[in-house]
Amino acid sequence: MRRTLSSRYQSLRLPPARRWAAALGCLLGIALPVSAETLVKIGSVAPLTGPQAHLGRDNDNGVRLAVEQANARGVTLGGATVRFEVVSEDDQADPKTATIVAQKLIDAGVVAVVGHLNSGTTIPASKRYHEAGLAQISPSATAIAYTAQGYANAFRVMANDSQQGGALGRFAVESLKAQRIAIVDDRTAYGQGLADEFEKAARAAGGNIVGREYTTDRATDFTAILTSLKGRGPDVIFFGGMDAQGAPIARQMLALGLRATLMSGDGLQSTEFLKLAGRAAEGVIASTPGLPPAKMPGGEAFRRDFVAKYGVIQNYAPYAYDATNTLIAAMEQADSSEPARIVASLRGIRRDGVTGPLAFDNRGDILGGAVTLYRVTGGQWQVLEAPPPLPTPEAPPGPGAVFVQQLINGLTVGALYALVALGYTMVYGILGLINFAHGEVVMMGAMIAVSVVAALTGVLPGAWALAAGIGVAAVACMALAASIERIAYRPLRNAPRLAPLITAIGVSIVLQNAAMLVWGRQYRTIPETLDNTPFNLAGAAVSPLQLLILAGTAIVLAALWWLVHRTRLGRAMRATSQNRDAARLMGVDTDAVIRATFVIGAGLGAFAGVMVSAYYGLAHYYMGFMLGLKAFAAAVLGGIGNLGGAVLGGVVLGVIESFGAGYIGWLTGGFLGSHYQDVFAFLVLIAVLVLRPSGLLGSKGADRA
Repeated sequence: MRRTLSSRYQSLRLPPARRWAAALGCLLGIALPVSAETLVKIGSVAPLTGPQAHLGRDNDNGVRLAVEQANARGVTLGGATVRFEVVSEDDQADPKTATIVAQKLIDAGVVAVVGHLNSGTTIPASKRYHEAGLAQISPSATAIAYTAQGYANAFRVMANDSQQGGALGRFAVESLKAQRIAIVDDRTAYGQGLADEFEKAARAAGGNIVGREYTTDRATDFTAILTSLKGRGPDVIFFGGMDAQGAPIARQMLALGLRATLMSGDGLQSTEFLKLAGRAAEGVIASTPGLPPAKMPGGEAFRRDFVAKYGVIQNYAPYAYDATNTLIAAMEQADSSEPARIVASLRGIRRDGVTGPLAFDNRGDILGGAVTLYRVTGGQWQVLEAPPPLPTPEAPPGPGAVFVQQLINGLTVGALYALVALGYTMVYGILGLINFAHGEVVMMGAMIAVSVVAALTGVLPGAWALAAGIGVAAVACMALAASIERIAYRPLRNAPRLAPLITAIGVSIVLQNAAMLVWGRQYRTIPETLDNTPFNLAGAAVSPLQLLILAGTAIVLAALWWLVHRTRLGRAMRATSQNRDAARLMGVDTDAVIRATFVIGAGLGAFAGVMVSAYYGLAHYYMGFMLGLKAFAAAVLGGIGNLGGAVLGGVVLGVIESFGAGYIGWLTGGFLGSHYQDVFAFLVLIAVLVLRPSGLLGSKGADRA
């Protein structure tokens, strides 16, 4: 405790130079001017990296604007002028990280904290702040459990999940007249809590819940879940989660021909959702606790000041701004920045904020929290004035059609894995090296293509813009792979096998961070350049993009087989694969062959990256990690070093994931959710390796490339 108190009051001491000057002045009897300004630190915590970084920055900027304005007008506490300073921390939307950064803020001497953004991070961190006696005001955490802990220092400035979920559930049944409702949540404290409250209110209003599915807050593939729900014929699907997952859900609903109305809470009601979901956002309904910006007492002035300094408002910035100003008002009311006095002042504070009147009940919840419903109309969030009509219901597809749909979904995902796995298996066939940087090369292809297509959309026809994106990405990734091979791998060709493996991991980290610096931490979406309206096949919806992925994989495999078995380069590849030294003695330029193998694999990876970003609707700087891991598993499953095995392994893996995610909830009575789909795939991989270590097709020397 002594260390915590010492660090807390560190900000009240004079800087070292001032202390020496003051001491010297005392010794010499000289009166040196010493500033009476006192530094007061306010903590700000939100996810500043990862898929929710846009929301985290939004919160952090709201805090900074409030502090900047307070410093400009001047605040005195205890007769001394104070200067507020924001200490920002990134909790990455991760509960474990949240507790670590909470302790960092305590050690840094903050007097109060605005945060965290997510309920799943706010709740575990609140224990640390409670132990330290620091006031914590969350601008966006809505889980009931946060203030139900009984901590006197915990507050929030927006309505909780009981208020929001209840309003949404009643609206779905009583206003929309939904007959069949399905629910999906991301298993976070926020997503699950909101979905639970929605379900409770919908059932109480007489609603019929036809299905409940689970995913994660990092997932991007929801086709199996949506296919399973489509078979139950919902007219409303409620999603408890954030916009980074809600956007691909909306896009994949459109691709599957699922005509249900998508509903959600404040996690979806953001500007970023509109950008990520594209035309699939039209008709989506979401809520936000609080008044519409146009009806907020200080909404217009805040919008003007915030937009001028930080750009577009995503969602929670006004609430972070109000939370910060409420903390500062509590300090002024207590005439102190002592944490205990701030907490006591907050318990009885009454003030008018930008978002409306601010006062807290005995649990720390805002009194009289309003909830506003919005609907996407014309590509913009509009306040929902009257209930819109639901789409005309369709007869749900039968079990056979659902089976066919899951099979098509699995084949599509498997084809994507296969395209990436071919890059792994080609390099391994030549060098016996697992190029773990290949997943990041695929990611770079996706990010480059997204930028190119975005720049050319409107300049070239859609198909030509996409083709240009693929071409530029392929050339760039080929050049990148050639450079990596020459700089990172060739000098270690005769080194122990562990050395190039460690180098490959290092290269992947470098590429991931380079992409983060160039493109940022947020999700990016590739513009919709093609008409992806699905058509019916045996009761299943098949999109043109799925056909492109399946046909592209088949063409690539045929072209590689021809290259390996019918060309001079292919013969050189096979010779190098069999015995590099013997091939060199026979006049084969093995360095050129190895370089060509890396280059060809990177070109395939670039195409795969573009298809992945187009299929899921998203691209981000760390997408290569899991994609690369799945593709490596596919290569091993099929028989690494075997081209046909890479494709077979990818397809098997994709089909297992699709059927596992689609049917596990039904098979277990809802005990297990689709978020276990990765577990199914890797369990099968382990079983195959135990029973057949060489994989399904083995590693035939004649097929190695």
